[in-house]
Amino acid sequence: MTMRLLRILGAALALVACHSPPDEHSLADVMVMNCDDILDSAEGPVCELDRDGPPRVRVWMPQELLVVRIDGEPQTPVSQVATDDGWRITLAVPSGAGALTLSRVGATRPVWQLPFAWTDATHRSAAIQARHAMGRAYVESRMTDCRREARRAFALADAEHRGVTAMLAALTGAKCSGAEPWHEWIAMASRIPAGPDERQLDRAALEAQYFQREGALAQALAAAERALTATLRVGSANQHIEFLSMQASVLAEMGDYSAAISAMRSELERGSAATANPCVLAALHANLAWVLLQQAERVPAAARESLYDALYRGQMLANAPDNHCRLTRGPPSG
Repeated sequence: MTMRLLRILGAALALVACHSPPDEHSLADVMVMNCDDILDSAEGPVCELDRDGPPRVRVWMPQELLVVRIDGEPQTPVSQVATDDGWRITLAVPSGAGALTLSRVGATRPVWQLPFAWTDATHRSAAIQARHAMGRAYVESRMTDCRREARRAFALADAEHRGVTAMLAALTGAKCSGAEPWHEWIAMASRIPAGPDERQLDRAALEAQYFQREGALAQALAAAERALTATLRVGSANQHIEFLSMQASVLAEMGDYSAAISAMRSELERGSAATANPCVLAALHANLAWVLLQQAERVPAAARESLYDALYRGQMLANAPDNHCRLTRGPPSG
């Protein structure tokens, strides 16, 4: 019996020794942005950067501010911002650098690592070339070409384990599909592994729009809210406005006009970095007008003056001589 108890105690001690402290689990939530792509591997993500450009990556870390090193050398961030639940830093990456590491203050052992891979204009992968062709077709509104290039970009990115490009291809293909069913693009996205990078935002955008189209409003709202949290962490101001409009659109369809209107008015009053962009500000006013219009159509007692004011402000901003905004209207989800 004594020997059996010793074995049990030994197993318990081994479990304790192998168990990471609770605060280290949160490092799985570290997010990295501005890599040209993320190469997925069994060891984790690899950040690909362009050797010809001035590479800067943005990293969000939960809770405490960690010590940042590149190839063992401590780094002074270009910028450093506290968020509600962590820290966002922007780093200049020396060309040819090997890896970025995060360590706790007073410790030398890294608790998170991001290796770098380098490319240049003469060594673009097939997936990156396909991504550029897809982008041109999208910007030029060649929707049939866009869908074809999106499928090609996805297949190549999937084969090369490029998570960011693969998810972007699925999202772009869906946007180029208009009123057609999006099941193909959702199926593609489901094959892409989760990653601590831009694919989180693109996946949330695709899911929010897909679920809204399918009438699964609770799932659409959850996806939009996940994306909003991520945009605040990584400081993606324009995407924050996009997802805010998406959230408001879903709330309006659910009949919660007050929450939708309050969210957009709060953003206008807060004056985020994105609202300094006149085109983004115009779109926000237009989206507010759309929600107010829905409210006016369904709630006879709703005041229409706010609707006209929001629409007027959006049109004035979009049509200003120095701005080159293309203001279209419809549900913010597309």
